Amino acid sequence: MIGRTLLFSLLLPLSALAQLQVFQFDGTNDTPVSSLVNVGTASPGDTLETRFHVRNIGAGPASLTNLGLSGQAFTIVSSPSLLTCSRLRRPGFGSRVRCRFQPSQHGSFSAFLDVNSINLLLQGISAASRPHALW
Repeated sequence: MIGRTLLFSLLLPLSALAQLQVFQFDGTNDTPVSSLVNVGTASPGDTLETRFHVRNIGAGPASLTNLGLSGQAFTIVSSPSLLTCSRLRRPGFGSRVRCRFQPSQHGSFSAFLDVNSINLLLQGISAASRPHALW
């Protein structure tokens, strides 16, 4: 038991060196995201794209081992290859992920974006576009 505790305490600092964090990118700024990301409202047939940056905020190398999206009306448009994602290995660097919300009908939609052990809930709403009033 003491041996396992000692081994765990020795390995813990190594795992703490590599940390991934997900940011939402608005074209200028990176904003850290919480576990819930509201992507906005789109009419049926319209498209909203949300850009994310996955960054290694730790002091050591990191690997992107899992990237997935599951849910209706959401897709990943572009993402790094899990095999060739070498930018994350260096501290301070990251990769881009673009997700598309494209509802085909009215309603509320959600999807889960998984980045390694980070789980984000993406939410979008589809509502009818409002006609412009003619004066």
